[in-house]
Amino acid sequence: SEPNARQQEMINNLQRKVIVVPDRDEAGRKMIAKAIEYNWSVAFPQWGDGIKDVGDAIIKYGKILTMKSILATIQDTNLKIELKAKQWYK
Repeated sequence: SEPNARQQEMINNLQRKVIVVPDRDEAGRKMIAKAIEYNWSVAFPQWGDGIKDVGDAIIKYGKILTMKSILATIQDTNLKIELKAKQWYK
C-alpha cells in the first residue's frame, strides 16, 4: 500500500498505464496518496456492501465483471481522484 521510490521507478519503467484500486481502509487511503504523488490513475468501482477489495469483488462478481467495473471508473487527474476518494470513504 506504500510503494517506495524504487518500486515506483520499476513500475513506471514498465511504460504502461498504472491503475490503482484502493482497499476501503487506511492502507487504501495511503495508496491513493502515493498514486497522486506518482501520477498514477485510480479506479473507484461501486461494489456492493461488504466488498472492501478486488479479491472480494472477484469472489462475488467474477473476474470479467470486476475488471469491467474497474475500467469504467478510472480517474486520471489529481482533482478527480481526490474528490472520488472523499466519496469512496464515506
